[in-house]
Amino acid sequence: MAGGWRKGQDREYDPAGQTWVEPVPPMEYDGLEVAMVRFANGVLGKVSVNFDCVMPYRFPVRIFGDRGTAFDHQVWSQQFAPQTDWIQIEGVRPDSSDVSHHPFQAQNDHFIECVRQGVESHCNLADATQTHEIVFAALESYRTGGPVRLPLSD
Repeated sequence: MAGGWRKGQDREYDPAGQTWVEPVPPMEYDGLEVAMVRFANGVLGKVSVNFDCVMPYRFPVRIFGDRGTAFDHQVWSQQFAPQTDWIQIEGVRPDSSDVSHHPFQAQNDHFIECVRQGVESHCNLADATQTHEIVFAALESYRTGGPVRLPLSD
């Protein structure tokens, strides 16, 4: 599903300055998108993005499993029983619109190392093709209002 209110708007919220900035080029896409995916093994996944919210930048990660949960920088797991509270994982998280600490350098280093060593990355053309197919399926689902099965037909 997709929607929101900022598509076509010529202003955006700057969380660092906590103010509205205008004029900016109009946003060409929906500000809120949610995709639900059912994998072949029955597992459900949800991916969402929200550019319509007015709040500080966040990069939330939630993974819910049958033996535990990862919730941003916290873990709850049967492996740590008897656990009475979340286990905090220390480290730098991407909760800033200043992307200098995001993993881009590591991605670039990995790519260069693969080129130099003549090996294929785990993030190869086949992986990129699958990722794009999922995105195109989500867009088709939004357009038609119904579920879309993979693989997409020609």
